[in-house]
Amino acid sequence: MNSAHPLLVLSAASVTRAQHDFRQAIDSLGGAWLTRESTVTDVERQVREHAPGAYVLFLGSADNPLPETVDLIGTLCDAHPLADVIYADKRVAVRSRGGSTEHLHFPDWSPHRMAYEQFVGDTFLVRVATLLSIAATLDPESSWDNQAFLFSCARRDVHVVHADEVWLSHDIHADKRSEQSDPAFRLTSVDGNAPVLQSANASLSSSRCSLITLTAGAPRDDAGTTPVFYEHLEVIRDSHASVAEHIVVIGDECDPRLRTSLLADPLLRVVDDSEPFNFARRSNRGSRAATGEILVFVNDDFIPLRTDWLEELTAPFADERVAITGATMLFANDTIQHLGVGVSDGSDRHFYRDFELTDPRVASLISMNREVDAVTGACLAVRADVFDEVGGLFDGFPLNYNDIDLCLKVRLRGRSVIHVGAPLGHHFESVTREAVLLPEEASLFFARWPRRPLQSRFPFERFG
Repeated sequence: MNSAHPLLVLSAASVTRAQHDFRQAIDSLGGAWLTRESTVTDVERQVREHAPGAYVLFLGSADNPLPETVDLIGTLCDAHPLADVIYADKRVAVRSRGGSTEHLHFPDWSPHRMAYEQFVGDTFLVRVATLLSIAATLDPESSWDNQAFLFSCARRDVHVVHADEVWLSHDIHADKRSEQSDPAFRLTSVDGNAPVLQSANASLSSSRCSLITLTAGAPRDDAGTTPVFYEHLEVIRDSHASVAEHIVVIGDECDPRLRTSLLADPLLRVVDDSEPFNFARRSNRGSRAATGEILVFVNDDFIPLRTDWLEELTAPFADERVAITGATMLFANDTIQHLGVGVSDGSDRHFYRDFELTDPRVASLISMNREVDAVTGACLAVRADVFDEVGGLFDGFPLNYNDIDLCLKVRLRGRSVIHVGAPLGHHFESVTREAVLLPEEASLFFARWPRRPLQSRFPFERFG
């Protein structure tokens, strides 16, 4: 910060010894430091009467600014002139490791995640005009609550920035003694129902969706064994998704007996592709036959676990900012097959693959919907108009990366990709088609997205 941008600090408690130098620096730059009042009305009054500049810093009682924090705040304000809210990472002491410190990475801003967890913490920077605008939507006599304020930001068009910088040290022991536990360490829910963010649009019903399955398939053998593709069709028909249009795309490699049975099935629309197998091209061909507002791509080895799987998958589309959703899927032994994808360190990584559902890190994530870099095409829903707008799946990726590429194209347009936490199905990966990773696909992906592979937008998740 500098004298041209004085700051109002609203502290959750009276100034601590560790915060003393920071307060002196704020005072010397013409800023102000107040203990935050208790009600929304009182906080509004404090801001109107005492804010000396454009920003207010809410400071948690267990958060101690570092010597460089004053300059860092100024740098962040200059670097993000359009940001309404800015938050950054913390440094925490790890007593079990001889007093060493660890960089606590917070998640990037995810409005859907905010419905389930206050991941920002109690310290964040907010523009005065934004604070007063959001506060006006809160109950004036209610107690001021940072989580309620941030959740209101999530429900409106507020520009929130996560800076991958460390601006605080966090005293875990002081936090445990504090009345307000920092949510970065003790995660809470806005309410017991963990609501999906709503817009004016009504939730989309299954009848407004088109399911698209690609299959090489196999007919029932002479012993009567049912391949997983038949189970895929049967379980979908036993679910609420039975009312959705269902398109099956087949190629020349499809067994003649299977082709005959599919063409005779009155509940299916069959699209034929005579060219060599290319997942992206066949998916696009299936999409052109679809009439639904939402395209739902499902692999032929995806088996839903619940009758309402499609409603759960498409519920986030009630928020008009959401363009793509994906699902938590399990292997046959009920370990994690898919929990979202991050693009980092020169590769794409699946979060917590093969982890048990009871692992605390997994248990936290399957309890929430959250934004991710990408989701797998094995169970992916996308708005049909957005799919067309970005040109569908890029057929330069015949087997791999086409789903991640689609998600990144959508993100470039400012739309959200949401991973639905609740496990919605088993994915018997590579049962119907051998998994092959073509080196040329990897080379093309990283040439096509030269900057994205360097750092995930969601580094809080550990890849496992």
